[in-house]
Amino acid sequence: MGSRNKHLLSLLLLAVLATLGACCRPVGDSYFISAETARSQGGVYAFDITFNDTTARYDLDIAARVIASELSSGTLDLDIRIQAPDGSTTIERVGLPLSPAPGVKIALGSGSVTDCQWHWREFPGQPGNWRFQFQPADPAQGSALQGLGFSYTIQHDGKR
Repeated sequence: MGSRNKHLLSLLLLAVLATLGACCRPVGDSYFISAETARSQGGVYAFDITFNDTTARYDLDIAARVIASELSSGTLDLDIRIQAPDGSTTIERVGLPLSPAPGVKIALGSGSVTDCQWHWREFPGQPGNWRFQFQPADPAQGSALQGLGFSYTIQHDGKR
């Protein structure tokens, strides 16, 4: 095969891969809100997510940048308000550990900053716009929070 044919074959292969990649469903998304932004919104970290895939389940994760030395309890306690597309609301409180545990990733940052990520839950999201609002259960913990992130990963056939 000549070099010109190899070049054309390579270009054709790249075009096919680009087309296939463009057709794939996204595997998830992630968001982050700084503490400064949340303070301007009354201390609430609000995330609006639209779920469109009616066949999927979602893994939901929470991430936080904290000054762990300011959290005396060893957990970050969050009140979570979930508003469904139909307007119904669910409220729950979670205590997220600030030390290594199953489903928890800890990364020490510079100085006293610690980055934590928790697998929160599996979510059978019905299609539509969902609103997730996170707020420290204790205002004293709010001052230790530098920012909060939220992410989801789409599961198809129970696989992440």
